[in-house]
Amino acid sequence: MPNIVDLSESYNQRLYEELLKLFISWGNVPQPEDLAWVIAHQSSLETEVRRQSIHRGLNVTERISTAQRYLASLHKARKLWTEMENDDQCSLSQCVDELTSGHEILDVLEPDQILSGYKPHESIAEWRKPALNKHRHWGIDTEMLDLLIGAAQHWLDNKSPSSHEKIDPTTYAVIYMCGNCENHNIRASSSETSRFTKVVSAYFEHTNFLDDHEKPERRKNLRKDFKDIIEKANFVWKRDYPNEFVQYEEPRCTEQLELFET
Repeated sequence: MPNIVDLSESYNQRLYEELLKLFISWGNVPQPEDLAWVIAHQSSLETEVRRQSIHRGLNVTERISTAQRYLASLHKARKLWTEMENDDQCSLSQCVDELTSGHEILDVLEPDQILSGYKPHESIAEWRKPALNKHRHWGIDTEMLDLLIGAAQHWLDNKSPSSHEKIDPTTYAVIYMCGNCENHNIRASSSETSRFTKVVSAYFEHTNFLDDHEKPERRKNLRKDFKDIIEKANFVWKRDYPNEFVQYEEPRCTEQLELFET
C-alpha cells in the first residue's frame, strides 16, 4: 500500500511570514495570504514525508524494473489461475460470495457481479479477448487480475518516469509552487533575478530537509541549481499537472465581487 502523509492544517510558520512579506511588497499578487499558506503547508508536508522516510529515492531503472517484475507476477498468477482444475476454479469463485466481511470491494460491487460474474462485451480490451471470448462469463477473480495487469501495463507504457528523471519531494514542491504561483501573477521563471526564484529561495531557506546535518553540501548544491530544478519542475508541471491548480480571476465588477463574498 502506498504510504501517505495525512493532510492537516499544519504549515511552516517561518516560511509563511517570509513569503507573505514578499508577496505584499510586490503589490500585484492576488490573495497573498492564501498563496503563502499553500506553499508553507507544502513545506510542512515535505518535512513530514522526509521524517517518515516515505520517499525511498529509487532511481528510474529500479522503479521501472520493480514495476516490470510486478507485472510479470500478475501474468504468472493469471496463467496459474487458468491452469487450475475447472471444478476448483468454480469453487474458488464461489468463495468470493461467501466472504461476508473484511473486504471493502464487496460493498461496492453489484450482487450479480459477485454471483454470475462478467460477460464478453464489444469494449473488452483486445489483449483480453483470446482468453475470455471462449467463455460465456468469468468471475470477479479474473476481472480483478486483468484490471491490475491492465493498470500496470498502462503505467509502464504511459506513466513510467523518463530516463534520468528522478523526482524527489523537493522537486514535487517546486512543481506545486509553479502551478500556484503562475495562477497568482508570478511567472515560474528560472531567471536568477525573477520573483519565482526568490520564492524558491525562501522555500529552501526556511524548509527543514532533516538530513542537512548529514549532507552539508546538499543544500548548498541545490541553491546553485535553482535554475535547473525550476526548469525541470516547469517541464513536469506542464506535462503532467496542467489542470491541477485553480486559476485565480479578478472580479469583473462590483456586483460580481459582492456575490463572490457572500
